[in-house]
Amino acid sequence: MGKAYSIWTPVVIGRLKSPHRINREKVFTVDKNYKAMEDIIVKIKECQVTAYGQNIELLIKLDILCLLEDINGRLNLTVKQETIRENLNLADFDNYIEENLEIKYILDTKKISSYGELTGNGLKVIYFLEIAIIATSEQIIRISLADEMEIDEAEVSWQSLINGLQAELELMAAEKIELKRKLFLYERNIFSLKKGLLKAENRNVTLNQEINNYLDIIEQLKEAIKEKEQDLSHSKNLYYKEEYTENDASLGSRIKKMFLTS
Repeated sequence: MGKAYSIWTPVVIGRLKSPHRINREKVFTVDKNYKAMEDIIVKIKECQVTAYGQNIELLIKLDILCLLEDINGRLNLTVKQETIRENLNLADFDNYIEENLEIKYILDTKKISSYGELTGNGLKVIYFLEIAIIATSEQIIRISLADEMEIDEAEVSWQSLINGLQAELELMAAEKIELKRKLFLYERNIFSLKKGLLKAENRNVTLNQEINNYLDIIEQLKEAIKEKEQDLSHSKNLYYKEEYTENDASLGSRIKKMFLTS
């Protein structure tokens, strides 16, 4: 009979029969006016599970990251905090769990999705969480030498498969990093393009204003020139009228003097 060993290790004693789903909607206030929401991400910051008799309470703290565009086209990162409290019954687990047993509950987030939109001076956020919960208890496990030999043989037979999977995971991690880099460059280019378009629009508005100002000045100059021409025409008519009157008077005087002398 082989020699037996004892180890102290966490053992899974139960898990939720089905993932727990949380669907919430909340409106947050914002510090200033924004015209668009570019992106929203919900992250779990902290989670705790506390047992109360036949119930457990989930305490989940979230960070809600919102990328908002202001009226000047600048992007601002706004972070909102949200706290979730949920109560579950131990009957929701697939195995019976004793109340007095020291249990450690582990939360495994299966899915997080979110949606957000601006509503006046508020920020409306809708998010969905799908969480699996595992109940574990630390126990003493006895392993015999025969079991250890079987484990060693299994490790040898599975080692090549594990190595292959590890290499594939490393490749996937490298591809993920490359995709993140490309996504960052893409988002930066989109942001630069938006800034360029906004500058062009602002420049177009300024040019239109300048053109309108120039047209107003041209109209004012036309009116001034027209008034000046009218003044010059009136002055010229008065000049010719006065000159004709003076010439006519001198001619009459000469004729009268001629008759008197004859």
